[in-house]
Amino acid sequence: MSSEDAVAAPASINLPAFSPVDTLAWFQRTEIIFQTIHVFSFPRKADYVLAILPEDIFPQLSSWLLSKGEEHITYEETKSKILQLFTPTPEERAECQMQLSRFQLLASNLLQHSKK
Repeated sequence: MSSEDAVAAPASINLPAFSPVDTLAWFQRTEIIFQTIHVFSFPRKADYVLAILPEDIFPQLSSWLLSKGEEHITYEETKSKILQLFTPTPEERAECQMQLSRFQLLASNLLQHSKK
């Protein structure tokens, strides 16, 4: 047993609800929680992250998990895979920004028309 595993972690921890919208921020908050409750074991961190994923998100990782077989899934691998799946590409971010700008323009026009 490593010194990282020697510190008993709580059986259940209160991680924030997973957000596929801002996954990087979710991981930042999760890592802060791991530090405050002294969870330093990378396999344990990976287990907590995988356990909290919503039922509609987990299946997106199942084939990756199956391909890993019996070997330990590391936290860094898990984090990297989740970020790969849920971090928008620069093109996707630009498209979202354009759609948001169109929506804001439409909302502004509707508001101006409703004042007349």
